Amino acid sequence: TNRLRQNASVQSVALASSLPGQSPGQVRVEVEGADAVVDHLRPTTGSVSVTPAYFDTLGVRPLAGRVFVDGDTGGSLPVVIVNRRFIERFLPVDRAIGHRIRLIDPGSPQPWLTIVGVVPDLFLGGLRADQRSGVYTPLDQKPRFSMRMVIRTRGEPASITPFVRAQVAALDS
Repeated sequence: TNRLRQNASVQSVALASSLPGQSPGQVRVEVEGADAVVDHLRPTTGSVSVTPAYFDTLGVRPLAGRVFVDGDTGGSLPVVIVNRRFIERFLPVDRAIGHRIRLIDPGSPQPWLTIVGVVPDLFLGGLRADQRSGVYTPLDQKPRFSMRMVIRTRGEPASITPFVRAQVAALDS
């Protein structure tokens, strides 16, 4: 993304494991303080890993708290941003920021994640209403195998297509 940011037409660049309109991966979630349940019976929610510029690049402002910053790395406090639908399903709105959740990964203990922000509902795909809730984790804290790129331009988006293709090809032809 650093190479792309060097182009004067590029305002911001971000990476995400899933984009609005695509179905993200589903994970089971545990909310701190909720009644204990066997892991495979826990509710599911969408899960997207993103770089810090993701919400700014999409033009999304948090409803509460903050978005991710460069300091949200693998060595820092594990954090998460949730969407409005997640709050409606799992937590009282006035107690969301600072509350902790855990994403269930069978066979591997996961850390508690502190909610640092609440964002509007971005279309996370899926036909069932309960699949529209979602959590966002910093890519540095929850790496993914496959990523998508989002670019906000200062001018006509199609004008930078050759430049973007050249940069991607330079990394991996």
